[in-house]
This record gives sequence, C-alpha cells and structure tokens, in this order.
Amino acid sequence: MMMTPNPAISSQRTAVDYSLDAQILSGSGHYANAPDGKWPVWARLLLIVGISALLWAGIISGIVALFG
Repeated sequence: MMMTPNPAISSQRTAVDYSLDAQILSGSGHYANAPDGKWPVWARLLLIVGISALLWAGIISGIVALFG
C-alpha cells in the first residue's frame, strides 16, 4: 500500500491514484491548441536577446558604479 502524497493532509487517494490521473489527463487533448507547448522561434530569440542585454547592462553599470 502506498502512502498518501502528504501525510499531514488526510486523503483516501494514494500517490498511484494521482499519478494515474495525471497520465490519463495528459493525453486527453487539453493542449490541443498549443503547438507542443513551445513559443514561436522569434519570441524565444527575442527573450534570450533581451535577457542577455539586461544582464550585460547590469554588469556594465555595476562596474561603472564601482570604478566610475
């Protein structure tokens, strides 16, 4: 017999029940409108470039603040 996911909360369901429910729901078409859960390539590239620019701006401003 498996233990419940959180023994502090009383439950009649076992961890196996939760796992089986998740497996059943994952293949039932809930994500039919999302193309594999991925963002478009242009959006991913824009995000990467934007975060990189913010990181470099922070590094440069930190160096200027210390030595400027």
